[in-house]
Amino acid sequence: QATKGDDATTRALSLSGTSLIATWKKNETVDVYKVTEENNVNVYTSVGTLTAQADGATATLSGNLTGTFEKNDNLALFFHGGVLDYRDQTGTLDNIASKYDYATADAEVSKVDGSNITVVDAGTKDETIPFDNQQAIVKFTLKDNTGNPISMKSLRLHDANDHIIDISDFLNETDHMGDITVTRSTAGSEFFVAIKTEEDYVEPNLVPSSLNLTLTAIGENNDIYTFTKSDVQFECGKYYEITVKMTKQAENVVSLTWIGSHSYNYSHSYTAQTGDVLTGVATDYNDPDDDTKDTSANIEIKIADGAIVTLRNMTLDGSLYASSHRAGINCEGDATIILEGTNAVTGFNSGYPGISVPAGKTLTIQGSGSLTVRSNGAAAGIGASGAACGNIVINSGSITAYGYNNDYEGSTWGAGIGGCRADCGDITINGGTVTAYGGRGGAGIGSGDGYACGNITINRGTVTATGGGDAAGIGGGMWGSCGNITIAKTITSVS
Repeated sequence: QATKGDDATTRALSLSGTSLIATWKKNETVDVYKVTEENNVNVYTSVGTLTAQADGATATLSGNLTGTFEKNDNLALFFHGGVLDYRDQTGTLDNIASKYDYATADAEVSKVDGSNITVVDAGTKDETIPFDNQQAIVKFTLKDNTGNPISMKSLRLHDANDHIIDISDFLNETDHMGDITVTRSTAGSEFFVAIKTEEDYVEPNLVPSSLNLTLTAIGENNDIYTFTKSDVQFECGKYYEITVKMTKQAENVVSLTWIGSHSYNYSHSYTAQTGDVLTGVATDYNDPDDDTKDTSANIEIKIADGAIVTLRNMTLDGSLYASSHRAGINCEGDATIILEGTNAVTGFNSGYPGISVPAGKTLTIQGSGSLTVRSNGAAAGIGASGAACGNIVINSGSITAYGYNNDYEGSTWGAGIGGCRADCGDITINGGTVTAYGGRGGAGIGSGDGYACGNITINRGTVTATGGGDAAGIGGGMWGSCGNITIAKTITSVS
């Protein structure tokens, strides 16, 4: 017998006033693991699944398990699996109920009768086991400073202290921190978000970490709104309704020629912040040792951690300064790039991508414009450059990525989007038109030669991917590997 537990919000979810009503849904499944201890470390062994036998607040979970069981054996029960992944949410309650409503329970075998076993709650020994929810569910209603609702396409939650969990692996007892980005299929002012934070032990209980929370929303016309508040706490298993008055960010148009000008910016380096619009051309080659000539092509562009930056008719060709060791655009952490107009980026020295994504972080690309991005050889177009790269999410826009520049035969190992000479994270395509070409040995979308990438998920859009020699179009490079590949039936085309 299983219940939702106190203040629980799991499985089938519906709103009644300001309360979130939760019930079991018939035929929902729960993964079961037998828990043993080896060298003071919990070891989880999968033994099967249980199925809810009826709808309701309380349901019987039953099924066939495989293994040997004795009285007092410990079992761990997971609704929606042991890996909690809060990325790629779409902002609806139905989406949370179907994919992001994780819950766990600790059980103990109380009786073994032949091939039948009965379990109780591990702590209270009660015959009905409450499931504990592993996240808060928050309804954000976004308004402008005058109190009028604002229609937004996406909402990102960022904590300055990095206490938001984007992936939690219960079975291996590891958490990964990052931003939560919610992208709606149609713009609106309401976003339902499942959010889990780190917990601190404050005797005698675990309490959620306080967040220095920044909300950043992107509108239908790529307007950017922000809101910041300190000491925010979200308790697992609770439901919150929050109205947020957000501030519209003014555009800060930054010309690449200005960045490369000696008279204004001797370092030729610029770190883009939220609200910046990068524009102009940096391709003119002149002697970098001659201060009297234009050196606008030899510039260094970074995107600050957590920033949302627009590329508007911007061209940066780093291949003209191949002695400079860097990517065309270097993301310093989580970043969002909005595309407007026609844009192109090429990495500098061979071995550096067009756009780099640091390990453990996520680059999100969206907008109505286009982007052509190239490595300068031996690197991915978007992703890795000899050091492990993070996750790449494409929501919209027209993106063409090459794991090489002009010399395909001299360019080895790099994927168009993904890895090269190092592992890369997950790659998710939620829309747009994506075309990717791998260098020799590199996948179009996936891993480079001899290395691995995470899961590849294509939910919507039109995708064309061509691998280099002995490499997959979508998947592993030559001698490389990747995680699960999921292609939804809702996409337009994959080739």
